[in-house]
Amino acid sequence: MASGRRRSRLPAGRGWLSRAREVLRRLPRLPRSERARALRGFGWMGLTSLVLVAVPVIWLMSTIVTRHALQGVAEDSEQLARLTMAPVLTAPAVHGDRAAVARVDFVVRSRMSDGSVRRITVWDAGGKVVYADRAELRGHRFRLPPEAAQRFAPGSHPAAVLAHGAGGQDAASPAGPSAASGLTVEGYAAATARSGDRLVVEAAFPPEDVTREQRGLLVRLVPVLLLALLTVYLLQLPPALRLASRVQGAERSRRRLLRQSVAASDRERRRIAQTLHDDVVQDLSAVGYALESVEPELEPSTRPVIDRARAIVQRDVSTLREILISVYPPDLEDGDLASALADLAQPLVADGVAVELSFDEEVRVSPTVAATVYRAAREALQNVRAHAQAQHVLVRLSRDPDAAMLHLHDDGVGFDAAAGLPVRGHFGLRLIHDTVTEAGGEVSITSAAGTGTCIRMRVPLA
Repeated sequence: MASGRRRSRLPAGRGWLSRAREVLRRLPRLPRSERARALRGFGWMGLTSLVLVAVPVIWLMSTIVTRHALQGVAEDSEQLARLTMAPVLTAPAVHGDRAAVARVDFVVRSRMSDGSVRRITVWDAGGKVVYADRAELRGHRFRLPPEAAQRFAPGSHPAAVLAHGAGGQDAASPAGPSAASGLTVEGYAAATARSGDRLVVEAAFPPEDVTREQRGLLVRLVPVLLLALLTVYLLQLPPALRLASRVQGAERSRRRLLRQSVAASDRERRRIAQTLHDDVVQDLSAVGYALESVEPELEPSTRPVIDRARAIVQRDVSTLREILISVYPPDLEDGDLASALADLAQPLVADGVAVELSFDEEVRVSPTVAATVYRAAREALQNVRAHAQAQHVLVRLSRDPDAAMLHLHDDGVGFDAAAGLPVRGHFGLRLIHDTVTEAGGEVSITSAAGTGTCIRMRVPLA
C-alpha cells in the first residue's frame, strides 16, 4: 500500500595589476560556479605545467651554470700557467737551483696569499714534479695524472678541469695526501717555461668559489625563468576564460534547444491528448451510453451481445484514459511533480508492492523540468515493475536551490551495474540516463545481484 508523506526539508591594485583586473573585468561573464570551476581547472593545469617545465629547465640551467663555472676555472688555470708560472720557471729553477726555486716560491706564495689558489704543482712529461708549493714533493716522480698527460700530447690542448671528491684522488698523485675532504677542483694547463721546457701546471682551487659562482648565477637566472613562465601562464588566463565562456554559452544554447524540443514535444503530446479526450474518448463514451440506453428495448436474445459491446467500449475508454495520463499527465502543466509521481506508482501498488513516497514540501518546478523528471521516473518504475520482483519501493523527491532531485530504491533482484549500460533486459536504464543527461543533469545507478537497485538523478532547474 502506498504511503505519502511530505516533509520540509583586497584594495585595488595599480599599474599592471590594475590593467590585468580590467582585462578580466571585460571578459565574458560566467556563472559564479562555472567561472570558479574553469579557474580551478586552469589553475591546476597551469601549475602542473609550470612544474613539469620548470624542473627540467632549472636542472638544465644548473648544468649550464656548472659548466660555466668550470670554464672560469679553466681560464684561471691558463692565466696562472702562462702569466704567473711560465715567466719564473727558468732553467735553474727547473733543475732545482735553490736561489731560483726560492724566487719561484716567493711568486707562488704571493699568488696563493689571497686564498684563490690552494695548491700549485708543475709536472714535466716524465711525471717528475719540477715544482710544488710543498717542498717535500719536489724532484719526485709520480704517475702522471691523465689530464696532465693529455696536455703533453701533440697539438694544442686547452686547460682541463677535474672536479671530484677527495676520496676519488689518485693515491699516486702528489695532491692525494693534501686533498681536503669534500669537493676538489683542479685545473691542468700547459705552459712553455722560460727554460724552453714544455710543462703542465696543476692548480687546486677552492670549491667554495665554484659553488659560490654557481649559486650566484642561479640566483640571477632562476627568478627570470620563473617570471617568464608565470607571465606565459597569466597571458593564457584570458583566452582560457574566453574559451570557458564559449563552452558555457554552447552548453546554455544546447540546454535551451533541448528545453524548446521538450516543450514542442509536450505541446504535441498535449494536442494529441486533447484530441483523444475531446473526440475519441467522448465518442466512445457516447457509444457506451447509447448502448446502455437502448438495452431495455432490445430482445432478450440480443442483450448479451450488447453487454459485451458495452464492456468492450468501457474497457477501451479506460485504456485510453490511462494512455492520456501517461502521454501528458495534467499535473505537469503547473509543475506538480508529487501528484504525477504518485499516479505513476499506482500500477505497482495494484500489483501488491509497498510503495513509500517521500516528497519535500512545495516541490514546484518548471513544466520542462517536471517533464524530464517524470519521464525518467516513469522508465524507472516501469523497469521495477517488469524486472525487479521487488516487495518495497522508495520514491523520494526533493529540491535544492539549483536542481530537482529524485531518488528511487527497490529491494528487488538487482543486476550487475559494473557491466555497463544497457544491461540485457534493462534498456530503460539507458533511456533514463540519456533523458536526464541530455537535460544537463546527472544520473547514478548502483546495483548488484540480490541487493536491489538505487537510482539517483539530479536535473538542473535552469
